[in-house]
Amino acid sequence: MTETPLAALLVEAHRRKATGILTVEHATGMSKVFLRDGDPAGAQVFVGFKPLGQFLLGQGLIDMETLEKSLAAIAGTKRLQGDVLVEMGAITAAQRDQALVEQQMMYLGQLAVLGGATYKFETSATLPSWTEGMRIST
Repeated sequence: MTETPLAALLVEAHRRKATGILTVEHATGMSKVFLRDGDPAGAQVFVGFKPLGQFLLGQGLIDMETLEKSLAAIAGTKRLQGDVLVEMGAITAAQRDQALVEQQMMYLGQLAVLGGATYKFETSATLPSWTEGMRIST
């Protein structure tokens, strides 16, 4: 584990075209940044997590009734809320994809300002399927 600014690690990962999971341990918990070919492809945060439906509600792209309907539709299933919202006609696939990128950028921003974090990079780890095709600008 090393104590280095996240930005420096992301620059180095980009330079090396690294693929794997960067684990960020901080005072409030543990978060992860998923890297594919040197680019962030997603993040899981311990603090500040906001499900996609709540994120879309906050962006004004859906209303509370739509949020509740989508939650009922995914209850007890493994379906993704974004896919359900597209199927419902509440948002377009392009809006879903853009919201996912913005949500992940928000998470990276939250991780970037953490002080006293330590990092560990695993190249052998399997990335979650939801990160497929996602690239986040750093």
